[in-house]
Amino acid sequence: MKKARIALLLPVLFLAFSLQSMVASKGVLGTWKYTSPNAPYEYNTGEIAISQADGEYKVVISIDGGSMEGTHVKVEGNTITFSVWVEGSSIPVELTANGDKMEGFSQTPEGDLKIKCTRKK
Repeated sequence: MKKARIALLLPVLFLAFSLQSMVASKGVLGTWKYTSPNAPYEYNTGEIAISQADGEYKVVISIDGGSMEGTHVKVEGNTITFSVWVEGSSIPVELTANGDKMEGFSQTPEGDLKIKCTRKK
């Protein structure tokens, strides 16, 4: 009887750990709604799409007025860094994902701006 319980329990545990691993492995990938309340109005909300193909990460930021591509994109664990050109300045961004939330900052000439993101479902 004990062996039968163990035999039934092992696949369930394996499936649970596999699902947890799949969710965790998403890391920074996906589409995120972001807010940066202290940023200029046209940049304080939007979406950040982070994808990966052939080992390369790609970042596209969409705002009401259009979109901008991130450059120098690097991912280490659940942290992504990249730069984006805004009104003639290269703005470094660093974000760290924790499940379906991501937080970080951008370094602007006026100072650091906090960014909060939520993964779109």
